[in-house]
This record gives sequence, structure tokens and C-alpha cells, in this order.
Amino acid sequence: MHFIGSIGKITSRRNVFEAFKERGYEFQTVIHPSAIIAKEVTLGEGAHVMAGAVIQPGVRIGQNTIVNTCSSVDHDCVIGDHVHIAPRATLSGGIHVGDAVHIGAGATIIQGLKIGAESVVGAGSVVLNNVQAGATVAGAPAEVKS
Repeated sequence: MHFIGSIGKITSRRNVFEAFKERGYEFQTVIHPSAIIAKEVTLGEGAHVMAGAVIQPGVRIGQNTIVNTCSSVDHDCVIGDHVHIAPRATLSGGIHVGDAVHIGAGATIIQGLKIGAESVVGAGSVVLNNVQAGATVAGAPAEVKS
């Protein structure tokens, strides 16, 4: 079985998006009516903002990125392309998330951190330090997993 959604690494979803873009397709940005999005937010092409999500002022969300159910992205965060922020994840202010990152359900990331490209933050993790590109972190506090 092959998944297109975001379970761990998101390469399949990114590859499908990029293949269709190469063929000239344009993707709609989808926002659930119960999402709360500040006026000063930038949403990239094909972004999805699900029910109950809250996105605060100064946030930039990249293309083909999912902000899932009841997630919170606080002020001045920069979220890369092809990111999946799973349900009930909380990103405090000023966080920079690289491309193709998966942030698991219920994860909490404190303010001002950098989450490197193609990394995975496990469900329920509490991230207190920067995460290197390609790393998988989990736990409370989050630690690198092999």
C-alpha cells in the first residue's frame, strides 16, 4: 500500500504536487469555514487549513502545506512547502519550519525554534530545541530518535 497523505516523511504527496505543477496545474487553497485566520497571513498555493485551526498574524504558510484540525500556528511563524501540521499541534511564535516537515498530532513547539527540512516531530512531543534537517524527534522533552 502506498500513502499520499502525511505519515512520517511526505515525499509521495510532494512528488504528486510537483508532477502536476510541471504539467501546468494550479491548486486551490482550501480553508474550512471554522478556521480562524488573521488578515496578515500568507497562504501558499494548495495550502489546506482544516476545521478549528487558528493562524495568527504575520504567519507565512508554504504551498501544498496542511494545517490540520484544531492546530494553532502563532504569530510570525514561517512554514515551508509540503509541510503537514497534524491535528492539535501547537506552534508558538516565531518558529521557522523547513520544507517537507511532518509535525505529529498534539506536538508542541516553543517559540523561536527552527525545525529543519524533511524532519519529523513525533506525536505528543514537546520540542524545546532546534531540530536538524532530516532528524526525527519524539518525547517530552523531544529527543533525536534513530
